[in-house]
Amino acid sequence: MSMHATQRPFNVQIMMPPDDMDLDQLTQIYEATGMGADVFVEVLHSRDALGGAIFVATDGETVIGTASAVAFGLSGWIGGVAVLPRWRRGGVGTALTRVAVDWLAAHDVRTTFLLATAAGRAVYQRLGFEREEHYAFFAVPERSRPSPSPHLRAGRADDLDLVIQMYRNATGETRDALIARSWPVGGTLFERDGVAIGFSLASDWEIAAIAVSEDPEVGYALLDAVVAGDDRTLRVPVPLNDDRFVKLLEQHGYVEMWRAQRMRLGPPIPRGPQVRLAGNFYWG
Repeated sequence: MSMHATQRPFNVQIMMPPDDMDLDQLTQIYEATGMGADVFVEVLHSRDALGGAIFVATDGETVIGTASAVAFGLSGWIGGVAVLPRWRRGGVGTALTRVAVDWLAAHDVRTTFLLATAAGRAVYQRLGFEREEHYAFFAVPERSRPSPSPHLRAGRADDLDLVIQMYRNATGETRDALIARSWPVGGTLFERDGVAIGFSLASDWEIAAIAVSEDPEVGYALLDAVVAGDDRTLRVPVPLNDDRFVKLLEQHGYVEMWRAQRMRLGPPIPRGPQVRLAGNFYWG
């Protein structure tokens, strides 16, 4: 697919292994756009472990923009959309997003989601995306191991079906294969009167997901179990649909860094009232 930006042509294509072009160029794009090289780790994981795709826009042999997509049954997510500053406002981001949408549609996705910054929102709206709730990204404060809670226990292999169902109830989406890859390592359950009402799941790259009941205290206990004692620089994206949970984070020293807006292309997907946190674009 060829387009034009500032009177120069560029090409958009899928990056395929094992004939990947210089992967260092993608890292440089994420660093140049301020998104950080860790985003590249996420998009590479989404392709190599989850069957997603990475798309690149090139000017000759130079990568000037990139995006990623991954399908989860009838829903799919686009993430990691980044364009070199000097190529912005030339249609590169639009072309990358359109190709990602087409790829998801070819994989039977009916509803596509993404998290849009203020700068990218207009691009996605022109492509037909509709606004949903805002997310706030919080910096995790300095932490120490919390006191053990009688309600928390480590995940077990036989919890898998329960955890998958809790995630479906909270998000309306399916992440069965993704959860199965990670559970029970890094998994925690919150039980009340012998009944599991929430879970958290961590991964090698960052917090993966938290899906809990409507009780924000339960959500915070699960979050605390994940981040305590972890020396990595973590960011926690929180859907701003529960003021109680946001206030609880702020009371414990979490500081808002930036915001993004969840946007949808296709029919809405019903979701539960649970507090939900996600660690990257393919967790929603």
